[in-house]
Amino acid sequence: MISRAEQSLRCTMRDVYVFQNVVDCEFSKEDLSDMVYKVKLVFNQKLMCSYDSRVGKYVGYDEYGIINANHYNNQSWKMKERKEEVETLCKANAKIYIKSETRKVAPVVTVRSNGKARYGQLTTLECHAYDFYPQAINVTWLLDGSEVTGDVVSTEFMDNGDWSYQMHSYLELVLHRGVTVSCRVEHSGLEEPLVVQWGGGSGIGRAVCQRFATEGASVVVADRNEESANQTLELLSHDHRGQEHMAVGVDVSSKDSVEKLVTSIQRRYFQPPSVCVNAAGITKDEFLLKMEEDDFDKVIEVNLKGTFLVTQAVSKALVSAGAAKGSIITVGSIVGKVGNIGQVNYSSSKSGVEGLTRTAAKELSKFGIRCNCVLPGFIATPMTDKVPDKVIDKLTAIIPMGRMGEPAGGLFIG
Repeated sequence: MISRAEQSLRCTMRDVYVFQNVVDCEFSKEDLSDMVYKVKLVFNQKLMCSYDSRVGKYVGYDEYGIINANHYNNQSWKMKERKEEVETLCKANAKIYIKSETRKVAPVVTVRSNGKARYGQLTTLECHAYDFYPQAINVTWLLDGSEVTGDVVSTEFMDNGDWSYQMHSYLELVLHRGVTVSCRVEHSGLEEPLVVQWGGGSGIGRAVCQRFATEGASVVVADRNEESANQTLELLSHDHRGQEHMAVGVDVSSKDSVEKLVTSIQRRYFQPPSVCVNAAGITKDEFLLKMEEDDFDKVIEVNLKGTFLVTQAVSKALVSAGAAKGSIITVGSIVGKVGNIGQVNYSSSKSGVEGLTRTAAKELSKFGIRCNCVLPGFIATPMTDKVPDKVIDKLTAIIPMGRMGEPAGGLFIG
């Protein structure tokens, strides 16, 4: 490996004369025990004399080079300085160089459609890998776990403009229900290849976690599906000092499970969560006249009771700890206001979430705890992936943009 610094002095008279002082630091071992410091004096591209730390003196190669070499060798301070620069210049800078070369930063990966994605229609999917280092990376598309090559439109590698890189890959295909499309990313910063599924495990909750991590927060990813929680965990950035993320399985409809979650957070971070986002939600759609009581109860248990249990447990922890402030955000739905055919259970649960949040805000404000409810519209998530195309067509027809929203698209402003 060579680290080079070059200094040039240009003097112009009738002709152009260029004098260069070229410094090289050469090494091959990580402990720098074989470090060699070299200086070359070049005049108009001709080597006059040079210094090599292994020799310990200047050597001249022509008349003027010999004169310069003798001049420098007779200056004790100059020779002392050259000897010291093996340590002060070469080794000092090489340590920084090695640290940079061995740094590994895992990519942040997102998969999305570049427009309105419809089953049975030609669609372009995008896989974006950001902020990774070093530059070597491999991005491939998978269809039901098998690698796809023929439908890949393009893959482009870009320099971020600083120390990191980005990669963008585009896949054009006809989507079919029941077929899993994923993007696989292989990079030295990852212990194993990262596979991100389009439309799978990438709902509003994941987008919230990613944004909070980007802003510098330590994030706890809690999901009934612990595998999905761990997939989200792998996507979270660690760019800020002190960030420590964790993933955990939780059943929000179980009081015992929720209380264990809050307790584990306090033991890990020595404080209750300062911000809590209730994004858990399920659907079990059926017309009112055909819906089973069990399907109604299950949706209410997760969406409404789960929001109650999490809000209660977190607010209790904040009050008990004497926290000066806290924020609890619940995720309702526009369906809770306007209703939707085939979703009497879901719309009831989300309407209840809004009412619960209004009441919680009134009760908890005196403790410095803010409570807010967000009402998303029709968002492309694994949950809406189950909605029939006919229903999607009717809903998107009344949306000004004519398409579903993206999980991260409208959550934050600023």
